[in-house]
Amino acid sequence: MSVAFAEAAEGPILEDKRFSLACTGLLMTAGQKPPGSRIIADGMVDLRRMRVLGLGIGSATVVSATAAEVRFGSSAVRETVGAHTIEGTIDRISGETRVVVRSAGASGAVVIAMDLDCQPTPQAGH
Repeated sequence: MSVAFAEAAEGPILEDKRFSLACTGLLMTAGQKPPGSRIIADGMVDLRRMRVLGLGIGSATVVSATAAEVRFGSSAVRETVGAHTIEGTIDRISGETRVVVRSAGASGAVVIAMDLDCQPTPQAGH
């Protein structure tokens, strides 16, 4: 368990209104055989603007946020990202993060899936 995440999760959800993440993990693309490719990704969660930025996805809306978890995503109807939809979760206790990009077509096939271990990083000016 990440001590920094655990400490952040103890307070009210809006105590950490904005936090940066440094992540490592695996990326799987459609048709790729497991275990996938190792990746490094950075991101930011902005609960004031209800956005997740970076992580290789650009920007997605925060759907729900608690002291323990942030859920984010986009729908093809509301926020088309290159004709794909995004869904993801960030566990604020462990740092475990899952991001899935699906085809916005009828099949909803997984185009990219990322399993990441993320740690909070200091923000400039803090």
